[in-house]
Amino acid sequence: MMQSPPLMNIQPILLHASSPPMLNKLKALAESVPSGAFVEVGVHNGNTAVGLYEVAIAQGRELYLYDTFSGMPYSGWDDHHQIGEMSDCSVQTVITRMPKAHVIEGVFPASAVPMPPIAFVHADADQYESTAGICRHFPPLMVPGGQILFDDYRCLRGCIRAVDEYFPGRVVLDDGRALVTFG
Repeated sequence: MMQSPPLMNIQPILLHASSPPMLNKLKALAESVPSGAFVEVGVHNGNTAVGLYEVAIAQGRELYLYDTFSGMPYSGWDDHHQIGEMSDCSVQTVITRMPKAHVIEGVFPASAVPMPPIAFVHADADQYESTAGICRHFPPLMVPGGQILFDDYRCLRGCIRAVDEYFPGRVVLDDGRALVTFG
């Protein structure tokens, strides 16, 4: 069994998924996948979703954005965030920023709507239970060559545990995020 990498000690600006180097890598990965829709789970105010939105618009793809918009729905023994944290967001803000995206409010995967085949998922759910839900829900929907990028694999124990349980063959990128590609 592959061991998880140690939690990285990186300056906070580099840890944030919307920092320019992280966002550019996200966009490059999304641009390179086969035809299919994009999804982000864990949208908050849409700071990383905007990058996916730009690619989706340029390539004529659908984008599905999932969030509770009321903060963390779960908190387990290995989760960093407590229930309700990160509630400083608004579904209306995200709709205004990305009017052509499908913005879905609720706890994923219970909130999942019917979607076309999926080419790219940005998983930024921050804790074990939601990340495990992503790991269970998306594999049957992924196109061959489609990818799931797990943003929090580099820094949050709950995410590391979920990804390692479901995808022991994941690739760890040089920035610490985990990437799963479907055959």
